[in-house]
Amino acid sequence: MVRRTHHCRRCDAAIDPGDVYAAVDVLDADGRIRALLCRSCGAALRAFVEGRDREDDGTPGDSDGAGTPCASDGDGEATPRGPDDSPVAGRDG
Repeated sequence: MVRRTHHCRRCDAAIDPGDVYAAVDVLDADGRIRALLCRSCGAALRAFVEGRDREDDGTPGDSDGAGTPCASDGDGEATPRGPDDSPVAGRDG
């Protein structure tokens, strides 16, 4: 439980004492990520990690909700995309 107002790391919504929220503690190759998320952003993160969207048909890799797979460079793996839909280089490339 938070003791004072915090803000969602993703959308900046206020998280007040008594609110339901998501606490994220992840260790990746670049280090530790610790963040508080509002309930909605926490649900979106869960859907992403589970390989589905909140509005999709449940097809793994479905990123647009229309049953179409995420963009791929042909190797069967999803290619991360930036805000302008251009490919984002991964760690290996």
